[in-house]
Amino acid sequence: KYTLVTALSYISAGAAILYMLFGSMELFTVLGILGLLFYFGRRYLFIEYEYEFTDGELDISIIYDGSKRKQLQSINLRDITLLAPLNHEALNKYNKFKSIKCYSGEADESKIYCLDVKKGELQTIYFVLFDSKMVDLCFRVNPRNVIKK
Repeated sequence: KYTLVTALSYISAGAAILYMLFGSMELFTVLGILGLLFYFGRRYLFIEYEYEFTDGELDISIIYDGSKRKQLQSINLRDITLLAPLNHEALNKYNKFKSIKCYSGEADESKIYCLDVKKGELQTIYFVLFDSKMVDLCFRVNPRNVIKK
């Protein structure tokens, strides 16, 4: 999918240049805009998430196009309300809050966890892709609010 969009951006740009050289400014404009949309939009097709656990803090970063990193959130795990597997009955009362998906593409539902964070009046649910080691680390920091499988 990513290479297809990259190829389309270059093809559109090349065709736009050809149409500019041979006199059709309307097609040049359309293909030029299309090429720019493909070129700048492709970074949103290849998205990864990274979780860093350091001294009781969980940093969630989003990586665009394999190179541009942006920190999404930094969470003190001592302050979380709940960390539970997806479809756990403890999550039934949390369906009305803002939620953010923090994993790429299709994932095994057995590895998706819901992380509830409350900062002041704002309560947010993060859907994260954790393995058993990460859940164990979170459990060591906040055993009362972490539910293991």
